[in-house]
Amino acid sequence: MEDISGWADWMLVRVDIPCSAENKEISLILRLDKHWGFTGVASTSKIYARAHLLGLDICPAEVGPTLRLQYLNQPANDHFQLTM
Repeated sequence: MEDISGWADWMLVRVDIPCSAENKEISLILRLDKHWGFTGVASTSKIYARAHLLGLDICPAEVGPTLRLQYLNQPANDHFQLTM
């Protein structure tokens, strides 16, 4: 596996992430900050509420690490924030 950031390494090694025995297909939607309709910085609860209004669900905890492990050529300055 290619090098990963210290933050990603910390999450993958130290955080207890439940792994489902069941394989699931999950669709992820990329939304830039401006797409959420907020004019300033929004709290996590406001982002979750907006996602709920848009019919979106939060990701299971294993989605972040799985996405990182599958995105092998991720550029150093490319990052995502997932609602988990």
